[in-house]
Amino acid sequence: MALGTHNIAVTEDELMAHLTFDPTPRSNGVWGDPYTGFVGSINGRMLQTGYGVYWDPIAQLGKRYAQTHVIKNGSATMLAQHITAGNPVIIWGHSENPTVATWQTPTEKMIQGINGEHTRVVYGFDGTVKNPTRFYLMDPDVGQRTWSTAELMNNWDSFQHSGVVVAPKKPRWVRIPGETKVWEINREGELRQWVTTWARLVARGGTGDIAPIDLKSLAAYRVGQAID
Repeated sequence: MALGTHNIAVTEDELMAHLTFDPTPRSNGVWGDPYTGFVGSINGRMLQTGYGVYWDPIAQLGKRYAQTHVIKNGSATMLAQHITAGNPVIIWGHSENPTVATWQTPTEKMIQGINGEHTRVVYGFDGTVKNPTRFYLMDPDVGQRTWSTAELMNNWDSFQHSGVVVAPKKPRWVRIPGETKVWEINREGELRQWVTTWARLVARGGTGDIAPIDLKSLAAYRVGQAID
């Protein structure tokens, strides 16, 4: 859902194929680490045969398609700032009574899990950035939700206000050493030649993500149409 906000089409099956899983079986108080991969069966019973995954593996998965970064100890204002910038935020919360369960990983790391651990995508709000009064969310279980700021912060509190911001990849400006051509590799991996010079690009403020590239790397991209 977060990727779809940026018109990035990817199936759930593809995401699952690239998601990291922790295959550690649950036994005698020992189980997997949701900070490194999905714990238990993705179709399992909550806190019995399946659990879930936390923010770092999801952010890493998202980097295949977009720019992502983890937020911790987030605030309502922080959410509103990201949404104002056009970027949805995946937040961790719960869908049932937030009872706590604990276990150890095989390396004796203590894990705290929450019954009904659940994620939602925050994509809109009412009020001002400094004082948002209501948030709009997409919930994979029930569809659209509308929560007051207090309701959202209370649910989000069960995971210390952690989440993942999802933003579109920026175009990458590249050049071939010895040439004056300007190339752009967009977020779809398409290559476009700009009929301009590096001096004109820099003069127009196009200095972000400039990097040299060799011909072999250039050939790996799909060549698009030259544009003005």
